[in-house]
Amino acid sequence: MDADYCYALSASLFQGNKSKVKFIQLPSPEDAFQALESGEVDVLAGGEVTLENDVKGFTFSIPYYYSPERSTVSNLSYRKLPKGAIAMVTREDDMQWSDFVFWVVAAPFIAEGKNITQAESQDMVDVPGFGKTYVNTHRHAIGAVGNYDEIYKRSLETLLPRGGKNLLNTNPLPHHFSFF
Repeated sequence: MDADYCYALSASLFQGNKSKVKFIQLPSPEDAFQALESGEVDVLAGGEVTLENDVKGFTFSIPYYYSPERSTVSNLSYRKLPKGAIAMVTREDDMQWSDFVFWVVAAPFIAEGKNITQAESQDMVDVPGFGKTYVNTHRHAIGAVGNYDEIYKRSLETLLPRGGKNLLNTNPLPHHFSFF
């Protein structure tokens, strides 16, 4: 899922070109947050949403993945799964960039809630808040990676069926992030 959100961000920034993303493999979460803090990377995909990380000067998008309870994991080693809520992370010293990333991450949830698939990405509404250059941000994001259900099926469904808080638009739990 992390890669899909990076592709969506690239497509949103570069008018539909999802291939401009540059992936940098970092050895640990600590190294990843250091790289973000130093400016080596512009955004961190797969960051764990914690109060400690928030206090350190980072901003989080909407979580795009919630790790399951240990008892619900059958065919995976629980130690390999991230813990808690997972999101894209930016530095809080650039709120316009943080807002842009937030809304790109939100686009697949919005598309799923409106039953808009990758093939129907042109049906996404304009996003006027970032200027004329980026008015098609959501169209480009969905055109690149699809809605949340499409991303989840492509990334995780065979390993971990979608359930719990990852049912973002149909989840009855009051503390998930839903747009509808």
